[in-house]
Amino acid sequence: ENYEYLQRIMAERSRDEVISVKDENHVNRIINYSDIMYIKSDGNYIRIYLGNQQGNIRMRGKLVTFMEKLPEGFMQVSRSYGINRSYVKSVHGTKIIMVDNALFQIPATITARVKKEITKK
Repeated sequence: ENYEYLQRIMAERSRDEVISVKDENHVNRIINYSDIMYIKSDGNYIRIYLGNQQGNIRMRGKLVTFMEKLPEGFMQVSRSYGINRSYVKSVHGTKIIMVDNALFQIPATITARVKKEITKK
């Protein structure tokens, strides 16, 4: 129920805000920023996990480069992961739990900064 509400709000806020990516099969895909839950580094590739049970997209690239293209509300929480703070369900110590129950470990050295950024409105 809360998840669906969040999805509606995010879709309304970013109807025209999209990014074009070329997946691993060289097919151009248009993605709404609000659909991106988190991004995972996968060697020379990154995997973009989408909300609303849309699956994920694997594309060639580096996490840090992709994160630079994203608007406010996205943050890199480790070498391997970037998140959309709108999809954060909770933060417990050095762990972030996403709405799909994915769990991310935050490095202890940046935990305070990450928590502050996640709770920012």
